[in-house]
Amino acid sequence: MPRILITGTSSGFGRAIVAQFLDRGWEVIATMRNPSAEGLPVSDNLRLMPLDVTDADSIAAAVAEAGLSAA
Repeated sequence: MPRILITGTSSGFGRAIVAQFLDRGWEVIATMRNPSAEGLPVSDNLRLMPLDVTDADSIAAAVAEAGLSAA
C-alpha cells in the first residue's frame, strides 16, 4: 500500500487532501502541530502525528516515527 505524509491537516487543503488519498487506498500520515482527528475521515489507514514544520527537531522526529527516509 502506498504511503504519504501530509502536513497541515488541521484545516484547508491539507485536511481536504487526506480524504482524497484515503479514498484511493493510500496509508495517510496526517500531521499538524497539535494532532486532533476532528474533521478528518475515520479510517484504519489514517495515522495522526505531531509536526511543526518550523522546527528541525520536530521534522526529524516525525520522519523517524513515520518510518520514512529524509533523503
